[in-house]
Amino acid sequence: MNKSSNDATSKTLTRNGITGSLNALFTLGNADNPLPVTITSFTAVAQGTNAVLNWATASETNNQGFEVQVSTDGTTFSKLGFLASNNPNSTTPHSYQYRDVTAGKQGVRYYRLRQLDLDGTASFVGPRAVTFGDAVAQATSLQGYPSPFSSEINLALQTTAAGLATVTVTDGVGRQVRAWQPTLAAGASSLRLADLQNMPAGLYIVQVRYSDGQTQRLKMVKE
Repeated sequence: MNKSSNDATSKTLTRNGITGSLNALFTLGNADNPLPVTITSFTAVAQGTNAVLNWATASETNNQGFEVQVSTDGTTFSKLGFLASNNPNSTTPHSYQYRDVTAGKQGVRYYRLRQLDLDGTASFVGPRAVTFGDAVAQATSLQGYPSPFSSEINLALQTTAAGLATVTVTDGVGRQVRAWQPTLAAGASSLRLADLQNMPAGLYIVQVRYSDGQTQRLKMVKE
């Protein structure tokens, strides 16, 4: 018989009797302490000189609202604005939008949500990277965060070369340890390099080779 158990306090789930592979994301809660807000999507894109953030919820419990935060380095965030909940207690989907109309945005800006409960408890979603500035001057750019990283690397890319790219991660002695082949659109893109938690601590090189042959590299530190 298959058996399962979960522990929402330690954030662990045990499942016995599974054959084959299991690749799924689980979120744990319990009947006494239900999850306050279920966010189903969160995107941030550039529209001209503005950033447009959209997110959606499937349900909300005791939700005060969402604080929108911004950062220029992906590490230190500040409050940009606040959107109150459409319905603090709801079992139906709701959609939200926030526009960053701050003047003079350049380079990469990182956006995240600070979801705030009525009792003051907070949780975070994001960040998402958006690239601004002169498209000619920033025809090809690459940034990564956080550094040091523990389990994933988020890349913010800007390129005029749409098509298949090759992303590799090599260790300090040049051995390739991970590889991806994403399809990029021209303009700004973001990539999430996940499942890196089992890599040893140390220095790594992230390389992106674009469809036009251009190559960029980043040095990233694994903690």
